[in-house]
Amino acid sequence: MFLIERNENNTGVYISGDYEELYFLREAVSALAGERTSYEGYEQVHTVVQKFVFELLHAYRAERDSFKTNCDTPCYKFFMYLPEAIFVADALNDYIMLSESDEYYLDAMQESNSSVTEKIRDRHYIDKAFVRFFQASVWNAVREIIGEAEFEKIEPYRNGEAVCAAGKLRYRGFCRDWVDIMNIRYINDTSGEFLSEVIKKFADRDEEYFSKEKAMNEHFKEGNISLYIDLLDELKYPDENDEEYYGAEFFTNI
Repeated sequence: MFLIERNENNTGVYISGDYEELYFLREAVSALAGERTSYEGYEQVHTVVQKFVFELLHAYRAERDSFKTNCDTPCYKFFMYLPEAIFVADALNDYIMLSESDEYYLDAMQESNSSVTEKIRDRHYIDKAFVRFFQASVWNAVREIIGEAEFEKIEPYRNGEAVCAAGKLRYRGFCRDWVDIMNIRYINDTSGEFLSEVIKKFADRDEEYFSKEKAMNEHFKEGNISLYIDLLDELKYPDENDEEYYGAEFFTNI
């Protein structure tokens, strides 16, 4: 059974399922997102989403942790920081909207009516269903941390159907380093209050986001390190052997 479960420290989640569940989720996400350059302004978003896709791939190939259910069904799981999982879940709404717009990458392909593209088009409805279940599973993990009252307050941020119905894309031109910054901040403050703030900081780019984005862009485009160097400490993840952040279970299952 496909599951998304919190780790013991609430820094992240374990995503698990059998071969077919992880395989079809990977297929669904890949079909919606396309290639890195399929949608203008989504290159960095795609990098984050593709990382998730690769983790699914490695998992069902038994290159991550594996276990058997009570019925002896082989299953596989991997760890993901909770802010990053939230970002992927929310960014997939953008890809759903894009796939139902005149920007749909399949329409721009030279062989837009090939057997491969037709297969992707035919699976669009069921692919959305796989993605919606993944999103619901992520938000359920969030609900368990922040509680029912706060969960209701963030409904405009998490309701994928309503977000898509509104038709407003959230992540075009998004700087992926913001995901790393949110990951690291959340590692150091796993309170429900801060998690709610992370969710809002992803969906609504504030003044701080734009200042960080400017620092990253100037560094890479012009070699200006003066702004970037201030970000270095914020982009440092904990030591990979640190149980305080990952939880002891992480090390007993790798």
